[in-house]
Amino acid sequence: MEFREVTLPSVGVRGIVLQGWVSLENGQCAQRSVHGGVYFVWQRACPHIDPEGAMAALGRMSPVDVLRERAGTLQTARLNWGLYTISAQVPEIGHMTASLALAQEGTWTYMAYLATPPDEHETLYDAVLLPVTEAFTPYTHAFGLMGGGEPPAASAPETGATPTLAERLGYTRQDILVLVHADDVAAHPDQTDGTLEAMAVGMCKTGSVMVPCPDFERLLAIWQQRPDLDLGIHLTLNSEWGPGYGWPGVLPQSQVPSLYGPDGLLWPTLEALKEHMVVREALCEMEAQIERVLEAGVAPTHVDDHMGCYWQHPDLAEGVSALALAHNLPMSPGDDQERVRAQGYVFPDASWLFTYNLIGDDVDPSIRFKVYDDWLRGLEPGVHRVLTHIARMSDGYRSKIFGAWFRQGDYDYWTRPETRALADELGITFIGYRELQRVQGENWGLGEA
Repeated sequence: MEFREVTLPSVGVRGIVLQGWVSLENGQCAQRSVHGGVYFVWQRACPHIDPEGAMAALGRMSPVDVLRERAGTLQTARLNWGLYTISAQVPEIGHMTASLALAQEGTWTYMAYLATPPDEHETLYDAVLLPVTEAFTPYTHAFGLMGGGEPPAASAPETGATPTLAERLGYTRQDILVLVHADDVAAHPDQTDGTLEAMAVGMCKTGSVMVPCPDFERLLAIWQQRPDLDLGIHLTLNSEWGPGYGWPGVLPQSQVPSLYGPDGLLWPTLEALKEHMVVREALCEMEAQIERVLEAGVAPTHVDDHMGCYWQHPDLAEGVSALALAHNLPMSPGDDQERVRAQGYVFPDASWLFTYNLIGDDVDPSIRFKVYDDWLRGLEPGVHRVLTHIARMSDGYRSKIFGAWFRQGDYDYWTRPETRALADELGITFIGYRELQRVQGENWGLGEA
């Protein structure tokens, strides 16, 4: 087994991953065994929950027929781990054996998890889980930070220094600016209405719209009546919730057949999309989504990606960059941020996500509130984007999708007076994408967007 060191700030860990394994989200990596089985390794930090609560949360996330047994302890240089053996029947995979290591430090629980086919588990326990626990180092000061690296640090003004983004936006380099971004607008009326209500409260000032989705036409009519809304386009190539609540693309299947599954909807997963996608067809669909908005006479302020869709092929990312340039739309920069910034694109100094990387907030919403509070208190000067999925959930929407609790939790947090009071106490200013679009236009000599 060969390992490489890795920092996973979105889940609060510095550790190792196995060479050749596929990195998934939330600190997971996976590999298919030579016998057709699947291996999973999962490492993460879990704020504001104890090991017992983390174990219970893991049980709610796990398949049925799960058995757990205490298997001892493990002392590493950094942490004292409790060990558990887990047996589970996993749909579409079969029987798996797992070892779970849990450690506690203050209000944080740390988790390392290995799942394998039963006959390979003993070998991989020694070869994989033990090195993972030895290398595991909490990285909680940057918990939730997307894209690796470090959060922006405060810097003293220097004579002749290049202006920071905050300064170009009309603030000082010591100001803390937060861009609360609502994803998935128009996915459902609950998503649309929840976002608009949060925007009316004033901390969330921007979001992005899924053009292929069921509530788009209603949202578009609202947007036309309120052209000052700071909304972008959430470029969408997946319909992830299945045929019970799904959508086709803007272009018909006859024009972009590689984007459609056998049910006549966009592919449900990124894996299926990557397997079948013709890049030219994907670019045509994304351009059609942008054109559908522009033809309606409204002015989008940015573009971003649903499920990371336009980072699935370098030619796709380049194509979106060209569309963003043509229409002066700030976009998510990917990993090569310095090159993209040098080309004049404008994006926040740091981007954060707490949607999927919390444990236990499905039954204890205060966990999400505490994490957001801690995050706000720890922000350094600079421009910070936090991605949210704000929705005021109805029973109908809950029955159709995954993740109702974090969508409602985001709505509750970003509309509560206590959040506003904390932000005021900390001197935080909330902004939207329109301000960034103006600066990007200046970079390209376009004047006002």
